[in-house]
Amino acid sequence: MQITQSVLAVSDSQKSQVSVYPNPTSDFIRIQNVKELQNVRIFDMSGKIVKETSSSDIDVRNLSAGQYILNIYSGNEVISRKFIKK
Repeated sequence: MQITQSVLAVSDSQKSQVSVYPNPTSDFIRIQNVKELQNVRIFDMSGKIVKETSSSDIDVRNLSAGQYILNIYSGNEVISRKFIKK
């Protein structure tokens, strides 16, 4: 039996360092620790895109209260985070 050890690639470590705060929020969310932020999409729980931007500071005051999925497009990867709008 052979045991192999995997090492985190640079992209894997970037994914774990990305933070979205404050969570839960009522007005704005901020994305931190993303290199090459290209695009951000916010999806409701039914999968519909409710907001799209290229900013790391996002105004979510016009969204209804509930849970959302935030997809952060950076380089050739997509980083997903959940957040709650109060």
